[in-house]
Amino acid sequence: MGYEGVTSNRSVRFVKNDKETKRDVDASGNRDRVWHAVECKAYGRKVELREEDVRYFFSETLPAYLNAVGRDNIDVCHAEIWTTGVVTPEIRACLERLRFDKRVRPAIKSKDEIPVPKAIRTLGRILDVIGKI
Repeated sequence: MGYEGVTSNRSVRFVKNDKETKRDVDASGNRDRVWHAVECKAYGRKVELREEDVRYFFSETLPAYLNAVGRDNIDVCHAEIWTTGVVTPEIRACLERLRFDKRVRPAIKSKDEIPVPKAIRTLGRILDVIGKI
C-alpha cells in the first residue's frame, strides 16, 4: 500500500498565548497510522542549521501538525528536519534535550542522510545544487 494525504506546505492551526496563527509543514503524509512530517532547510553547504529552527519545528509546528491530523489517528510520527547545511553536534544535542510524545520519532538529517528513492533521483541533483550555494 502507498502513502495517503501526501502534501507539501500543509498549513495547520497553531495557538500561542491565546492568539491563533498558522504553521506550515513542508512535506507530510501517512501510510495507515504511521505519519511523516518533514521540515526542509535549504541552506548553503557551509551554513549551520540553527537551534531556533530546531525548536520552532519540534516545539510549535510538530505539535500543531499532530493536533491537525488527530492524535488518536497516530501510532507513530516520523518528524524530521532535512537540511543541505551543516548539522553540528550542538544541534543534535539540542534535539536530544527536547521532550516528545512517545509516538514521535524525531530526526535531523543532513544532505547525505536524506533518503532519495531511485525513482526521483532528480531530487538528489536538486539537493546537490542547493548544497553548493
